[in-house]
Amino acid sequence: MDYEVLFNQLVTFIPQGITRKEAEILIKQFINNIKGQPLLRVMSIIAQQSEFTVEKMYDSIAQYYEAAFSERKHIMESLTLIKHNKRYSLAIDLGCGTGLSTQALLNIADFVIGLDISNNMLAKARKRIDSTKVKLLKADFTENIPKLEERADFIFSVGATRHIPEGKEFVFLENVVKLLKPGGESIITFVTPAENLGSAYLDYIIRNWMESKGLCERRFSVKEIKDLYSKTGLTITELKLKRSGFLYDKVFVCAVK
Repeated sequence: MDYEVLFNQLVTFIPQGITRKEAEILIKQFINNIKGQPLLRVMSIIAQQSEFTVEKMYDSIAQYYEAAFSERKHIMESLTLIKHNKRYSLAIDLGCGTGLSTQALLNIADFVIGLDISNNMLAKARKRIDSTKVKLLKADFTENIPKLEERADFIFSVGATRHIPEGKEFVFLENVVKLLKPGGESIITFVTPAENLGSAYLDYIIRNWMESKGLCERRFSVKEIKDLYSKTGLTITELKLKRSGFLYDKVFVCAVK
């Protein structure tokens, strides 16, 4: 694994407010901290490509995804926002990935539909889940999504919003509204800039590096999220900001149609 290639690519994106030397120190510390970890393997795969799409990236990193991004932890954090024992008839998992979230949703729903843009991620999900109560489909939910026979009473999405191209955020939420029954609920997570300055600088470097490869990496402020929801048919019932202390922070949004 050529760490120098990754370092040289990252160091070309220096944020305002720090010197090149300070940026180099941040990047070296980051690479040293993730040596031997799946996240470094993922970043090395991206570094080897001059251009990526989100679909191609996830096809390429599917085997490392769960370990690299602590996906199980993020899913459980989001599901704890459900504060009742209600069981849903149909749940939709937007950005279902390798099926961890889809599998978890079976605990609260009679039937789950998982949608994802990556064939390789969906293949791993199909290996994980052998159930007649699950349907897995390929879809880009910033475009036209598959027409479903019935609408859901719960929609769940962890991390998918970080890849929404600028101008497509309304399309994404409009699709959520279309997929939900009246009174239906949703939990969607967003990524927001870190409060910690060092993390914010490092996030800027990595985000701009990924965007130089053609990969969309969106960050939403709490105000932007509230404004976005106010223009849709979704009413926010709870908004929770979690300071992660690593690269970026997360915003969990519960809403009802």
